[in-house]
Amino acid sequence: MKKLSFLILFMLLFLRVAACDETGLFHDESALGWDRDQTEFRQELSLAARKAVELAQRRFSRIKSINDSYQLTAEAVLLLADRGDIDGAVPLLREASKKFDGNRLAYLLLGAALERTGAREEAARAYAGFYRNSLTLAREENELISPSALRVFRNYVEARFAVWKIPLPASKIGFDLRRERSMAMLEGSPAGQEINLILPLVVVGGLLVLILLRLTGAEFPSAVSYFFVSFYVLCVLAYALWAAHLFLGLPFFVSPETEYKLFFTGGAVLIIAFYAVRLFFGPKMRKKIEGARYCPFCGAIMLDVERECPECKRRPEE
Repeated sequence: MKKLSFLILFMLLFLRVAACDETGLFHDESALGWDRDQTEFRQELSLAARKAVELAQRRFSRIKSINDSYQLTAEAVLLLADRGDIDGAVPLLREASKKFDGNRLAYLLLGAALERTGAREEAARAYAGFYRNSLTLAREENELISPSALRVFRNYVEARFAVWKIPLPASKIGFDLRRERSMAMLEGSPAGQEINLILPLVVVGGLLVLILLRLTGAEFPSAVSYFFVSFYVLCVLAYALWAAHLFLGLPFFVSPETEYKLFFTGGAVLIIAFYAVRLFFGPKMRKKIEGARYCPFCGAIMLDVERECPECKRRPEE
């Protein structure tokens, strides 16, 4: 706690120096408001830095790069708190922001440290990294950055960019952040837990059935075969969608429950609709072939002289 208390004192000191560097900044009424903004900023930043050390110790995420990012941030915080070692903290904060671009605290601390050294352009780039991602907090960052603190940080960066006459960057969501949020939604919903457990079993079980049928030469009736294969493909596609969320960072535009209800309901409707079209309109769309006919079971072409279908081995009179 002594080290982290020193960090608060350190942040107070370097932000005061940075404020004084702006020529004429405190010569009018607006400067008083700016000073209040700085006070709020350094207080909230010190509080978030203290929480980051506690968060890093838990290794809260299933994604290694995210855990490593916050671990590096915590190490940088402790360096700053121990002896104000900006030169040692800056490389750690740079690496932390590279490992997980959703780590807004790393960008903020990096910007503040660089601003203290007078590297204004680099500080602006670091603050821009925070600002681009500032409206898309990961779930764990709610513990670090509260809504009120987020407003303070955004106001501070906006004020600095206005003083430096630099345009604010547009918002974006990085890949790691999308992936982390998708994993959080899957893990935190009943549907996500069922998908994680059931879909892999269904995909593997269906594949084993298909292999067994192939090896034994057994066949389902035409209708059963159609629905079995169709719903198996639907489950495979659902599993691919799950993998896209989990491994590729595909965002959820609705809740996992709603998304998979729509996916399976829509898929089932299409499968039944295609079967109805095939059943009722298929025979009418077939061209007549002289001396041949279509099997009523599988639709294969069989000669009039043939008593059983060459494909499904069933007799039409059955």
